[in-house]
Amino acid sequence: MFEGVSRRGFLGATAALGGSALLSACGGSGSSGGGGASGEIMYNTSLDPSNTKDPRAVAQTAAIAAFEKANPKIKVRVNVDPAGANVGKAIAARADQPDVWRATNFALPQFVKQRGIASLDKYIERDGLDREDWLLPLSLNQFDGETFSLQQDYRIPVFLYRADAYKAAGISTPPATFEDVIRVAGDISGNGKMGFPVGLGAGGGFFPGQAFLEFLGAPILAERSGGKLFAPDGREPAFDKAAVQDLATLVNDLYAHSASTKTALNWGYTETHQALQTGSANSATFGLYRFTTLKTSGAADLAWAPAPTFDAASKQAVYGQTISINNNSRKKDAAWEFIKFMTNADTQATLARGGEVVSRKSAYTNSYFKQPEAKNVVAWRDLVQKRGEAVSYSINYPAFGEVVSNAMTAMVLQNGSPQAAADEIMKNYADKIRG
Repeated sequence: MFEGVSRRGFLGATAALGGSALLSACGGSGSSGGGGASGEIMYNTSLDPSNTKDPRAVAQTAAIAAFEKANPKIKVRVNVDPAGANVGKAIAARADQPDVWRATNFALPQFVKQRGIASLDKYIERDGLDREDWLLPLSLNQFDGETFSLQQDYRIPVFLYRADAYKAAGISTPPATFEDVIRVAGDISGNGKMGFPVGLGAGGGFFPGQAFLEFLGAPILAERSGGKLFAPDGREPAFDKAAVQDLATLVNDLYAHSASTKTALNWGYTETHQALQTGSANSATFGLYRFTTLKTSGAADLAWAPAPTFDAASKQAVYGQTISINNNSRKKDAAWEFIKFMTNADTQATLARGGEVVSRKSAYTNSYFKQPEAKNVVAWRDLVQKRGEAVSYSINYPAFGEVVSNAMTAMVLQNGSPQAAADEIMKNYADKIRG
């Protein structure tokens, strides 16, 4: 299984990757390329090639197959890592595999600080990669002025709802503000169903509160802080206690008005996905990238709208999946060819078929985006460009998520005050980041 991998790589990868499945991708079509790079590279991703029900996984498999045909001297071994935990472990172990990994924008500052990700600027300059051909500035992929990843997709929260349930409740327009969410909560809740579950757990995530921060926490804090989240160095918050108290007050109100219930308090990605799929939750602010999968796996009536905010049509924090090179990889040239291919316009058009808002502007000239099945992706692209805000994240975002989750959970369970929760979050995060 590890032919051609150094002993250091074998031991490091074994320790870092644990029991994750290793699968090979093969076949496909594409144009030739790759220069003199060769060998087998390991690609760490949350998308499982054996899952033929997930459109994103199917699109990824097609893209990898096309890469291998275009670059016959390079083979890609896929490591399936749903929670994204292997990246941090590999960096800590200084393992030379995986060679390439997908990681979210909010994880990058920590990985860069740990010297786990290779700078890409020399490759970008050498190959003349267009720095302007991105929906949002490439600064989102930079830290201290250096580029450490290329963007694969952009994600902005959207409101997903079961249209039949809303129609049965006599609600013709999805909520545009949080005030609207609370107002209609009583109409769409009941009979064991929730109107707007707010989870602070880690189901499917790497740290507590990850899904909460993605869909509610970070967007709200950025909205209340003039489009900022953390300072560019990733240490000090760019938001103040008043913004955190606004966030805590909203969470408190959602539970107090039965928009959510305590049974969903420890939910994360997995539980919210399943609830939307089965209809046990009628709506949620959730990931646009899950819309296609949900709609084709049991939620045929699923619809979407822009996510509720405090003020209708305000800006929201945007992030997405990036692709980068392990700084300890022994196959950086082959790894670069792979990430360059996975972010070119043609490949991005392939990946868009899985329901992703792909990152390259030029990708959207592909004829696919004129087809009816692409209308949601195009609409989400427009939403990202109109309401998306690129923000800086913490160098220890998991610690921030843990602090937020603990304080908010205690507030809900113990009937605490939003002010006390905000005090706890500001103090405990400061202790962790400076400790």
